[in-house]
Amino acid sequence: MTQYLYPQNLKAAANLWLWSLKDFCILGIATLLSIINKYRVMASKADEEFDEASKSIYNAIADFYERTFKNTEKIIFQKMSFFQKLENVNFVNIIGHSLGKVDMPYFKTVMNSINSNAEWNVYYYQNEEKDCLKDSLLSLGLSEEHIFLLPSSDFWDI
Repeated sequence: MTQYLYPQNLKAAANLWLWSLKDFCILGIATLLSIINKYRVMASKADEEFDEASKSIYNAIADFYERTFKNTEKIIFQKMSFFQKLENVNFVNIIGHSLGKVDMPYFKTVMNSINSNAEWNVYYYQNEEKDCLKDSLLSLGLSEEHIFLLPSSDFWDI
């Protein structure tokens, strides 16, 4: 039986505490990389130009990113008991995820936690995404023979 991080036919809230997984599904939305420094520099320049309105806006944006920034190492450490329970996972299904740099430590941890012969099914939306998605997984050290790129329409036709 396949279980997903978003159970109940993909309608429930995310749950990272599934105890007996055989398949592992990763559903994601593109994650913004931290651009805090960019906005702090812009705020500083606005301050030098006595543009208080822009300075305030740029600092507010930087503050938002600081509050929502993912401390990846800390999160992985806190959830290590979850990752350790993935040793019997034979399939990883990635749907709607950009495999951005900010999330690579999570994927690396998943890769190191699951069966080394696990099949990674990556569902893409546009053909242009295939090479980038494949390259991202290869950069983790995954073997090309374990990576399968499939159109997202195949996933929803289950």
